[in-house]
Amino acid sequence: MTVADDIKVNTRYTRSTNVERDRGQLSIVEAYLPTSRAVHLLDDVAEALAPEDRPRAWNLVGPYGSGKSSFALFLHELLGETQGEDARVKETATGVLAKTDAKLADRMREQKPWCRVVLTGGNEPIARKLLGALADAATAFWGRRLGRKPAILDEINAARQSDHTPDSRILALVDDLQEALERSGAGGLLIVIDELGKFLEYAAHGDDSAASGVFLLQELAERAYRGRQANFMLFVLLHQGFDLYAQGLSEQRKNDWAKVQGRFESVSFIETVDQTLRVMAAAFSSELPPSQLRRIEKQATSMARALDKAKALPGPLTKAEAARLFSTCYPLHPVSLLALPVLCQRFAQNERTLFSYLGSREPHGFRDSLAALADGEWVQPDAVYDYFVHNQPAVLADPLTHRRWAEVVTAVERAEREASATEKRLGNDILRLAKTVGLLNLAPGTDGLRASTDVLRQLFIGTRGRFDAALEHLVDASIVQFRKFSGEYRVWQGTDFDIDEQTQIERDKLGFFDLATALSERSEIGEIVARRHSFDVGALRYFDVAFLDAQSPPLAASQDGRPRVVFFMADGRDGVAAFHERRRTGAPNDVWALNRRGTLVRAAIRDTLALASLQRSAQALASDPIATREIKERLAAAQRTERDTLRALLDDPASSEWYWQDERLDVVSHRALQNALSSIMDHTYEQSPVIQNELINRDRLSSQAAAARNKLFQHMLAGPDRCGLGIDKHPPELAIYRSILERGGLHVQTGDKREFVEPAADDPLHLRPVWDRLNERFATSESSGPVSAKDLMDDLSRPPFGLKKGVFPIIFLHYYLAHRYEIAFYDEGAYAPDLRYEHLERLVRHPQTFTFQRFRIDGVRASLFDEYSRALFGEVRAGTDVLAIARPLSHFILGLDEHARKTRRLSKTAVQVRETFLLSKSPEKLLFEELPHACGFAAAGDSSGLAPVLIQALRELKNAHADLFREMHSAFCTSFGLAEETSPSQLRTVLSGRLHGLDSYTVDTKGLKGFIRRLIDAKPKQDEWFARILLFLGHKPSDKWTDQDRDTAEYRLAEFSKRLSDLEKLRIQHDARGAQDTDLRVILLKTLSADGELDEVATINRRTIAATSTTVERVQRILREVDDQELALAVIAQAAEDFLAEYRQRQPELWRNHEQQRPAS
Repeated sequence: MTVADDIKVNTRYTRSTNVERDRGQLSIVEAYLPTSRAVHLLDDVAEALAPEDRPRAWNLVGPYGSGKSSFALFLHELLGETQGEDARVKETATGVLAKTDAKLADRMREQKPWCRVVLTGGNEPIARKLLGALADAATAFWGRRLGRKPAILDEINAARQSDHTPDSRILALVDDLQEALERSGAGGLLIVIDELGKFLEYAAHGDDSAASGVFLLQELAERAYRGRQANFMLFVLLHQGFDLYAQGLSEQRKNDWAKVQGRFESVSFIETVDQTLRVMAAAFSSELPPSQLRRIEKQATSMARALDKAKALPGPLTKAEAARLFSTCYPLHPVSLLALPVLCQRFAQNERTLFSYLGSREPHGFRDSLAALADGEWVQPDAVYDYFVHNQPAVLADPLTHRRWAEVVTAVERAEREASATEKRLGNDILRLAKTVGLLNLAPGTDGLRASTDVLRQLFIGTRGRFDAALEHLVDASIVQFRKFSGEYRVWQGTDFDIDEQTQIERDKLGFFDLATALSERSEIGEIVARRHSFDVGALRYFDVAFLDAQSPPLAASQDGRPRVVFFMADGRDGVAAFHERRRTGAPNDVWALNRRGTLVRAAIRDTLALASLQRSAQALASDPIATREIKERLAAAQRTERDTLRALLDDPASSEWYWQDERLDVVSHRALQNALSSIMDHTYEQSPVIQNELINRDRLSSQAAAARNKLFQHMLAGPDRCGLGIDKHPPELAIYRSILERGGLHVQTGDKREFVEPAADDPLHLRPVWDRLNERFATSESSGPVSAKDLMDDLSRPPFGLKKGVFPIIFLHYYLAHRYEIAFYDEGAYAPDLRYEHLERLVRHPQTFTFQRFRIDGVRASLFDEYSRALFGEVRAGTDVLAIARPLSHFILGLDEHARKTRRLSKTAVQVRETFLLSKSPEKLLFEELPHACGFAAAGDSSGLAPVLIQALRELKNAHADLFREMHSAFCTSFGLAEETSPSQLRTVLSGRLHGLDSYTVDTKGLKGFIRRLIDAKPKQDEWFARILLFLGHKPSDKWTDQDRDTAEYRLAEFSKRLSDLEKLRIQHDARGAQDTDLRVILLKTLSADGELDEVATINRRTIAATSTTVERVQRILREVDDQELALAVIAQAAEDFLAEYRQRQPELWRNHEQQRPAS
């Protein structure tokens, strides 16, 4: 036999209460169970009924399901009508209250009817909703009464129809309503605002008008303080304190909100466990037989005594009262009864979930358990465990408790396997005990209610042996472990590290951090692509993303003018005001998104940062793997929350207010946002080209695309007059050519050839605006100076053109080739006659090093220009432009050999003309200012006669190397005593004959011998022979000689010619005596002083050695007596010079004969 039919539970609390919806419902009033907190608050209300000044504004704070709305509804009915059908509801309410406090019920019964105003919070201004509720309540109040209606009714309804009613007017209406109630003999005015937090959230994130609602509350609370015959009472219901809704506001605003909260009496609507147990007991009714009740009371008393000894009872609950509650709540086991309120508070919706369990017919619910319960049996904690695991998914969805639930479930599953290996009764005991330990591990906090031995033994009253056996199995299998420090069994190892406290410390360290910077560093939102626009123009365009808040510095404009999406994270009313100020002064192309979830986002990031910091810095974690693991899992959960919160910025665009150029955008979905962004891109890049080639139409090219573009450059330079630029087959560069040059009409057939032309006004690629912009920039360059390729590229890449950097070099080269006779090109500031492929390769990588300028001929320059035309072409040519003159001149100068570009041994005019060319930075200045000045003409004066002067200078430069050859030939003739009119071929013949064999008389292989061998070399041709000799003398080819190189060559020539003269003397003496004496030495004695040069050749053989040996020894002995070797050398030199002079005087005839045979030096 079961007890299901004998146990009844009032399950009124199984559904939530809505103050507006549930007014006047008798069943709800009948089911209400006044708690001690509710009764205490009603007693305060009764005291406030007197007409003296005292607080009459209350703030009820508590989580979902804690009974706030139920209390407000109960109070609403206590102050209800005393006549008619509605009087039954009031009488029922006072009857319910009388069961708890009869005196208080009598006082409430004596109250006259009140005008009761009820409203529920929403995402709108509180003033608007309050005005409507006032009108409804006043209409209902006087609708039940006969006679003339007061004027206040019409006034309130008129204000309700108005688009905007100032707060001052609403307060005046409240005052007038209260006076009208007092005149009509009513009890007073009651205003109940449920879900006030929604109004506060709107006020925190809204504009000034929204924020004024908070101060409207303050004014209402102050009016409620004033005592009158018909008092005014105000109740507001919140889930958390005012201060938490004010997070993110300025300190001034927080202080203002704190003042508002100070006008209310705050009441915490979280019942203690013992109070919740009393409410539960009041909901039970039993029809059990007296004998069975006595048996239950005996068991309840025994368990109350045991649990009291184990300190498992809630603080103020005595053993006797606990025994009464246990027996009243039969068949709910005392351990189940004590655990339920804690479980519902921590993991569900408080009393709502509690009574949902008691009334539930779901599997493992209380009613389901009753159906299977025999007389005398209890609903044990394992049944409560099964209910929460199977029927409360919110428990498992909570990331912070999911791991512990998972560990409990894992332990229970292990216990199931352990139980299956034992006999059935022991197996059931093992499983029941494992679930109970797990449940109590999840519900700590009720003083000593923990999985201790004394508590667990209450599940096995009278069967201690079974308890010991089951517990032993669980411990041996390591399913549960005993924690000595807390004296309990746990299914996890546990930790003594207070993670919540340490995490809060880390949060406090972070303080009010820079939210915008944190978002910039952490957000996964990189760029937002404008999809439809990108598809239409063939170029990927996207919005960069920036984050700001009220504390951020001003946002600088983007350098490339690209539009951005600026997310402004507003923490409250001050943030909204700062948003509009920043938006009005921001860049015109930026899209602004006002997101009022700054507080939520800040909290999500703060949790992640705090847990990450705790994970890094907490030293205690090094020896606590359990805490380490839990922090790791909490951090992962916080990171998921942060990621989801940040993703919502784009995934839920309707949560933000979107603005562009003072216009509020209608963004209600992700598609609407995309449409708006593409339309903004259309406007921003209204002159964008349309190039449908994803290979090239981008800022950064792949290596394949870059290679194809380079090959296209080569074809554009080499074959502009050929069909398709002469590209064979179907390489990638042909696709680029067709998508831009061919499809855009930029390379067309003109007569019998193709050429580059400007785009038509209606060109299909919309390139005309880009072309016109280039025209503007080059027209400006004529007066302002050269413009760099980088400057042009940056200009065209910015709005309104948006030309991609991969396309720019192609468009620019096309423009240059179409205007090549007007545009001058500079490489690192130096004028270059032509733009070649190697320049383009560098231009792509370093566009800042190349500049360009347009030149045209007009006005007073024409006469000077004619002189240049005569100089270059021999006549004045019509239609010739600046570059047609500058290019051949530049080619001429740049084609000169190095000697001609460096030598100063030219006329002054030639040197000035050359230097002017080499140093000039502008063809225009070169032709019209610098060259005339170099030729001796004033730039603005008469230029007649410039042509012959310039021609002469250019001739000098052209013939500089030939003149060098000629002058060096003359130097050779002079050095070797030949007439100047000697021809080059005669010079070679004479020197070859004279010096033939002379190289054998010298050992100087790098100097004289090398010179001789080059002079007598018969293999080279004439010019090559002389060039080799000059290379030897100057150490480099003569066309590279500087003036210093020429001086070196002339010096060496003079030295070598003198040494050759001496060498010839030695050969003459040697040849004259060598035939008679094979043992012969020839020595040249030579002195050089200010008096001239003296030299004689001495021959030494065996006869002279024998004749002079004694004299030589005597001279050597004298020289050895001179200690200083330098002095000894001076003695020899002086003696030699004196001797040679005397020797020459004694033999004048011999000297004259010798001079006649000596070659000129």
